[in-house]
Amino acid sequence: MFSRFLAIRRRFCCALANVIMVSVIAAADAAARLAATPTPPTVSPRAGPPPKLVLPGEQFTVIGRPAFVFLPPPEKRSMPQPWIFYAPTLAAYPDEAERWMHEQFLAAGIAVAGVDVGEAYGSPKSHTAINGLYTELTSNRGFAAKPCLFGRSRGGLWVSSWAIANPGRVAGIIGIYPVFDFKTYPGITNAAPAYDLSPSQLAERAEALNPISRVDVLAKARIPVTLIHGDVDTVVPLQKNSAELLRQYKDAGSESLVKLIVLKGQGHSFYPGFFQSRDLVDFAVGRARAGAASSYFPPPDDSGGWRTLTDAVSIRNMAGMDVSKLDQAFEVAQRGTQNGGLLVLRHGYLVYERYFGRAHRNANPDMASTGKAYTSIACGIMLSEFRDKIPKGLDTRVFTKEFLPQALPLDDPRKADISLGQLLCMTAGYWGEGGAPTAVVEGRALSLKPVPGQNVRDLDMSSLRVPLWTNAGAGYSYSSPAPHIASIVLRGITGMGLQEYIQERLGRPMGWGAWNYCLYRGDFTLPHANGAGSIAVHATDALRFGYCLLREGKWGNHQLVPADYIAQCNRFSPYNNHTPFTLQFEHNADGHVPGAPRDAFYKSSAGGFGLFIIPSLDLVLYKLGGSQGQYDPALTRIPQPPDVDVSRDNWKPAPRTPFQEGSLGGDDGLRRVLELIAAAVRE
Repeated sequence: MFSRFLAIRRRFCCALANVIMVSVIAAADAAARLAATPTPPTVSPRAGPPPKLVLPGEQFTVIGRPAFVFLPPPEKRSMPQPWIFYAPTLAAYPDEAERWMHEQFLAAGIAVAGVDVGEAYGSPKSHTAINGLYTELTSNRGFAAKPCLFGRSRGGLWVSSWAIANPGRVAGIIGIYPVFDFKTYPGITNAAPAYDLSPSQLAERAEALNPISRVDVLAKARIPVTLIHGDVDTVVPLQKNSAELLRQYKDAGSESLVKLIVLKGQGHSFYPGFFQSRDLVDFAVGRARAGAASSYFPPPDDSGGWRTLTDAVSIRNMAGMDVSKLDQAFEVAQRGTQNGGLLVLRHGYLVYERYFGRAHRNANPDMASTGKAYTSIACGIMLSEFRDKIPKGLDTRVFTKEFLPQALPLDDPRKADISLGQLLCMTAGYWGEGGAPTAVVEGRALSLKPVPGQNVRDLDMSSLRVPLWTNAGAGYSYSSPAPHIASIVLRGITGMGLQEYIQERLGRPMGWGAWNYCLYRGDFTLPHANGAGSIAVHATDALRFGYCLLREGKWGNHQLVPADYIAQCNRFSPYNNHTPFTLQFEHNADGHVPGAPRDAFYKSSAGGFGLFIIPSLDLVLYKLGGSQGQYDPALTRIPQPPDVDVSRDNWKPAPRTPFQEGSLGGDDGLRRVLELIAAAVRE
């Protein structure tokens, strides 16, 4: 299966090669992907090293070791204070070569701090002083719990070693020709005293102590990294340090989290391109802000709700976003559907909220298939909470007396092979829905003939009896019966209906307002929520759900959703080697949405609804859509806002012309909005 999985990934990437603008240089390790910049101009070498950098701040001691903090101007400080941990803090560092960078950090409201641990070369004993600085700043001075780490040269050993020991305290890592392998610099012999070992002892224990040997910890923790390195560096060789870190992230399936900027023709020098990299600075600012936001969780709407930014200047300064670009995204959304809206959340700030037509903050529209994402996350919670009842997790074959007794006897013996993971990845073999269903096998689209699908008057049995078009795992087809069957499994294991389980495990802890499933269909009331969708929550509560996923399943001090389940949602899955669709989320790991980061994952639905999570940008986007019928309060029996705008009730899609794209509905419109929102990020 994995050979086919790798083949399809290669096919997707090749197809996009001509439209994605990436700079790549050849590397000795073919697995490493190196983003290159043009060869810089020749500059005259400095006459000696630059002097130590002096900026506004404070010098103090931590556990008897010298420490410093550079502070932004008082008007740009915030609580918690975003910050960058710098290494190596030594008598000569940080120095004047870095002035531009540090001034940019302070101007953005980001503090910078470091502690002198001596020539520690990443030794665990250096962590005592670093932990002391961390405690002083976070416990006594209001600094954020997650800084971005900055390692220059041998400082890379400092920051990577500490990050490996404390992955939950790290928002991101930047590096200027950083060392990650102490064998390359300073070498085993010179590093050994810092570890209180002989050279031979350190060589024997290198696998356990050398940061480069433990990079998988950072990759599994999904810690974003941006590095800049010269390709002719003989002091800190590129291939054995920065490129090796990238390779290991790639092996862990996390390569989209690493950006490696390679300066051609540059070694270990004071070349200004190393120290005036806008990419490096913007990444560090963004990650420091994300680290500060990671401890923020909003109260319910009736108790204050989301913190908001309303003017373009504060949105640019605090959230790093261009409002004019957000307005463009809203215009695309408005052209695409009869009703709708756009909400954008960055660094925990609600920076954009606009509606049109019947959409409203407190409306409860039929969100259609967006509800499949809620079903999936509920299943993820179930697998953790009831692991004793379903020990094989997603691998569990569920068409058995234990999990789906109502499906017996099987109408197709092939259903015995269907796993829960395949149901949630649309690869169970169930026939696709609609008048022109499509299947995909290893990237190749196939047309299927339509067959009867779900019947709301007999939802469970009609879902179970939908025929298979292929064997389990042999192809992908978007089939609503599959996630509903997963919700039947959840019902049996938890003893609770899907709606009740979501309310108790997600809605109540997050403080959702009034919500329901669209259970009422004319003269018929569904006995159970449809796991295939039609959830109806307030717009700001949809943001709460997305924000919980962005925060790796946390809400305040509680882990509502298993982090390892969420981590699977934006990468290719062993249950689906055919399409970029995992656990009910489309993802961009293959780059098929060129203008969006590759770690983006999202769930779209009929009517133009879409919920997007982009971890690398610390961003959640919720786009509302929907026809007039999707806003009918009879579906949920929840009273709707009285001030409904009915001006678009007679709206019609704009036709496409040779010069106008018309109304972009469906997934095309959603992906366009995603790209525009990503382009609005300015840090």
